[in-house]
Amino acid sequence: MSTLKEIKGNLKQAGFKKEDIGVTLRLFLCLESLDKLVFTESPVTVNFVSGKNPFEYFTGYHQRRNGEEIYNIYVNGIAALIREENKQGFLYLPSGPKNQFKPARYTQEEFLVCTAAHEVRHRFQNNFLVKKFSPRSANLVKDDLLKSVIRFEELVFEECREIYAKEKRSKVYIKGRINQKEFDAKIIERLVAIKIHGKNAYSLREEITSIIKMSAP
Repeated sequence: MSTLKEIKGNLKQAGFKKEDIGVTLRLFLCLESLDKLVFTESPVTVNFVSGKNPFEYFTGYHQRRNGEEIYNIYVNGIAALIREENKQGFLYLPSGPKNQFKPARYTQEEFLVCTAAHEVRHRFQNNFLVKKFSPRSANLVKDDLLKSVIRFEELVFEECREIYAKEKRSKVYIKGRINQKEFDAKIIERLVAIKIHGKNAYSLREEITSIIKMSAP
């Protein structure tokens, strides 16, 4: 296994920008640490890719035809993509007795931890018969916060679907972005964001691991 210094040297030698390398290494550390916490006996490789993801993701979990599992980080332009995500997106925190949501900005580190949790959840989906969250889950859960998060994400997905239609995105693209696996992973991502916002994520690693392993009702 390559050291962080070796990975940095290889990325620099490949001609990637310094800013992209810095973000890539931080995301790599988040992915590697969360994957080891969830899959203690079988951590997988993180692969660094120069090309563009067809669904415009900057990272992703994949299982190859031979069964090998990997996480891809799409290095080229990743820093700008994350800045754009942070500019357009908000972390929504529960507020008040009815768990209404108020917007708050992610820090970059919070964003990277939540992104890593999202991808590790995808691997968890693939390896275990975990029941995935869907919009219907809101009618089944008893926890008010979780119910609010699910209903909020349903609105986000519907808005995204309308935007992609107006942009005349292909059916393949829309299916790659709007599906149950993505909805489920987004619920996990938001729950992790709520848990760690304004706190030390490393000190909450056990709680993050438990969230990643959650099952829908």
